[in-house]
Amino acid sequence: MKKILLFLLPLLLFSACGEDCYNAPQPIAFKFVDSNDVNLITDGTLTNYSVKEEKPDQYSAYENQ
Repeated sequence: MKKILLFLLPLLLFSACGEDCYNAPQPIAFKFVDSNDVNLITDGTLTNYSVKEEKPDQYSAYENQ
């Protein structure tokens, strides 16, 4: 009985939903706006050089995970 169950369980897991289970990843878009919902990049307030990537330091919460 145990062998049959171990055989059927992976079979059910891999064939349960087929193509319907896959969702293609959606693109990620950021919008920088002020309190009046004005886009700061298109109106010229922010430029490519205004936004900087910060590297995590030794006290970062990401390293503790």
